[in-house]
Amino acid sequence: MGPSSADYARLPSASDEDSEQDIFISSSVKAEGLTASTVELVEQPYRRTEKFKRVDKPTLFLGLGVAACFLLTLVNTIYFIRTPSFSPNPWSTANNFAGASLPRPNQFVGLDKVDRNRSGFVTPPPFMNRVSVLTQVSSEHPDYVYPDGQRQWYSFRGTVSPSDKPFLVNQTVGALNCLILLCTPHHDQHLVSRFGFVSYTLLRAVFAHLPPQTSTIAQFRTLDFGMENCEVAVRVLPQDILDAETDLRPGFNRTFISSRPNEPLPISVYELHMDKPLDVRTLSWRTKPERGKFLGVEAELQTISCPQDSLQTFEFICDEQQEEACSLEWWQDEHESLGVFLKQSSSIPDWSP
Repeated sequence: MGPSSADYARLPSASDEDSEQDIFISSSVKAEGLTASTVELVEQPYRRTEKFKRVDKPTLFLGLGVAACFLLTLVNTIYFIRTPSFSPNPWSTANNFAGASLPRPNQFVGLDKVDRNRSGFVTPPPFMNRVSVLTQVSSEHPDYVYPDGQRQWYSFRGTVSPSDKPFLVNQTVGALNCLILLCTPHHDQHLVSRFGFVSYTLLRAVFAHLPPQTSTIAQFRTLDFGMENCEVAVRVLPQDILDAETDLRPGFNRTFISSRPNEPLPISVYELHMDKPLDVRTLSWRTKPERGKFLGVEAELQTISCPQDSLQTFEFICDEQQEEACSLEWWQDEHESLGVFLKQSSSIPDWSP
């Protein structure tokens, strides 16, 4: 007598231990007369385990793309770092571009051909051109670069740079210089010595060293058509007017300081040989442009020719003829009550009838 049907109700497949495939006896097989030849095997659908789960093609392509991008980025970074022309300063290219002599198109095409007798041309009044660059250099620290944007602040929207610009000139007198200035008279006399007559002026020229000084460099770009007569203007209104204006703007710190608060300080102005935009990130006493024409002291400045759309650069220092210390400092903004300006006047004759 053969084995019972219960012994063959469910048989696991021994051919593949990792597979979950089972062998079942068909339900049509009866318990009576069960033999091996009457057993019918029914296969279950094959189920792959998580260990050998197949990766989808889109996921595979995405992974390969990310790996390729990372590899190319790494190769480009290594290449640029090892290139001799690579500079860690991101503004180096911008600085070179800003100093290039690029042509500027004429904004007033055809105005020079207008018949002013028929058009009723009237000479326009002069106006004050505001400074575009205002920074300092010091002979005592010839390599020091004064920071730009000293009053800028950072907000959640980015960096805010107000129009406030500093003006500073000073000139100190050394100990030896002070001694000679005090001991020698203002007029030229002679000192009797065993070498003969010695001029006090010569003594002061030999022993008195050049005093350290801080000067301000300003650059303007001339505006408008036919306004090519320019004059540098240093405007300082009386203290009471400045105080009243400051009270109306409590948020503006003018910081007006003068070594002679009750009298104006003579400021000498020089024209600088510079027809390109100044780079304030590298400007120092050692790298500043060469001085050109002396325009005079602030009270009596000369009028110069300033072609349309040109750059005019000037240097302001304490009057070198002074025999005492000098200091003048302020912060200026868009108001014209205090600051340095370029006064532009018409260079076109008045052809109106």
